[in-house]
Amino acid sequence: MIKSKQLGMTLVELLIVIAIMGILSLTFYFYTRPNLKKQVELSTEELLGNLRQVRSLAVNKATHKFANTSEAVFPPGGYGIVFDNTADQAKYFVYADKSFHSGGFQESQGDEIIGSVIYLPVPNNDTDEAFQISNSVNDDDYFYFSILGEKDVDTDMPYDSPENKRYVLRLRWPGTSTVHGYEAKIRLGEQTSDGSIIPNFGAAYAEYIKPRDGDGDREGEGGRDVLEP
Repeated sequence: MIKSKQLGMTLVELLIVIAIMGILSLTFYFYTRPNLKKQVELSTEELLGNLRQVRSLAVNKATHKFANTSEAVFPPGGYGIVFDNTADQAKYFVYADKSFHSGGFQESQGDEIIGSVIYLPVPNNDTDEAFQISNSVNDDDYFYFSILGEKDVDTDMPYDSPENKRYVLRLRWPGTSTVHGYEAKIRLGEQTSDGSIIPNFGAAYAEYIKPRDGDGDREGEGGRDVLEP
């Protein structure tokens, strides 16, 4: 009597497949996550470098020649950075502020971008994994920080708390459904007792855990600070 050919998987075969998938998942975790953590740190260092450049331009009263003007001048609104996370790929840029106190970068009023627009990474071309940038208080995804001098800042960012009065943004890789993300909290400045804002930069890194439904953002353990005085 000829036996019919068995279709499908046995329990043992199914367990073997599950085990292999688990190994592949762990391999992906160990090989890609450190690289993405490094990308967060490199992106943060690049941003800190641009912030220091903006502070240097403002404090040293560097001049800028705006289009259709005869001579270079110190921008009336100083130099600033705009942070924009309104599209699939987050970006930021340095600008010279010709339109003082007009709400950040206003191209129609003569403000000019300095250098190149900097785009944050989109790992695996997956917008769900795209690096994000937002302020740390209300997760606003479009804001600016403009510096006119050592104790003179114009910004639409709220400070983090009445006790600290620090201006902080988040630069984050959000992770995946199975892998925790990683983020940097980047301090841009702090408010003094007389109401002035001092541009004072630094960063602290930590694991980022995606919130469950109904939860807010959760931070992981093991964060490390690299704050400058």
